[in-house]
Amino acid sequence: MRPSGYEQPDGTSQPVTATDNPSQSLQDGQEDLADSLKALPTLPNDFGPPAVRTLMDRPIRIGSLLTVKQVAARLGVSAATVYGLCERRELHHVRVANAIRVSPDALEAFLRRMAAAPPNRSRR
Repeated sequence: MRPSGYEQPDGTSQPVTATDNPSQSLQDGQEDLADSLKALPTLPNDFGPPAVRTLMDRPIRIGSLLTVKQVAARLGVSAATVYGLCERRELHHVRVANAIRVSPDALEAFLRRMAAAPPNRSRR
């Protein structure tokens, strides 16, 4: 069987010098390791995705939230219209899981804004 590559003949050894081996002992590198750890930037404690919060006049009571169907019935419009108002951010709402809920105060504020707004001219 042939040797696979270069091998030293039996009984001989190759000397290893410091320039041949770039690794260092742990004791020699401890100061460098400590210095490099101090230089690493740290993340702030409040690291995370930004959260958008709106302040309300008073806290919302969960039992008082209205469903889209309830809002549509009170306004006399379809549920699709209510979804459109929420999407355009004309009607303040909250999401609970995947459901849209509207507080009675937000519905009242929406109605006040609509009553105070100048009438739209109809398009031909």
